[in-house]
Amino acid sequence: AATIYRWKASAFELVQATEGDAGASSLAYFQITRDDGVEHYLAVGNSHSQPTGANGINVHRWDPALARFSPHHTVPPHAHSPGMECTVALSLLDVRGAPFLVAGNARDASGCDAPSYVYAWDDAHVRAPGGAGAPRAKGFEVVDQIDTYYGADVMLLPAGTLPSIHSGA
Repeated sequence: AATIYRWKASAFELVQATEGDAGASSLAYFQITRDDGVEHYLAVGNSHSQPTGANGINVHRWDPALARFSPHHTVPPHAHSPGMECTVALSLLDVRGAPFLVAGNARDASGCDAPSYVYAWDDAHVRAPGGAGAPRAKGFEVVDQIDTYYGADVMLLPAGTLPSIHSGA
């Protein structure tokens, strides 16, 4: 589980351990501002060590009435994924108010053999991989794939962050 603490006065206080994240290996917090307020989310990347064998990313939404994160949706493995996804790192980038998430999946000898994926938040019509099933109200869906091998970390950078590199003769 992903265990969440908050600083209170002079010590950390346990908030909760998330549900369904027995293989938690990475976390990413993000928020979405709406006309009626701010929604807070926590994405939890799970690795192949999860006892059920289920991998992927669970997204939890802060429920102020319960004062805890509640399950919102699971980002299932991509339909074209060659096998187990072992999410080792998550990185978020806000582009014009819309969150993008990259899930760095390791590819190694332990059975992890999925590429890394870039997801975009979609409020309108997120569907199961391959477009099957009923749409969810909102959530992440795949927008790009990155071939990785033995990846240990990932980071999304806004355009213009790195200096231009020119090769010349």
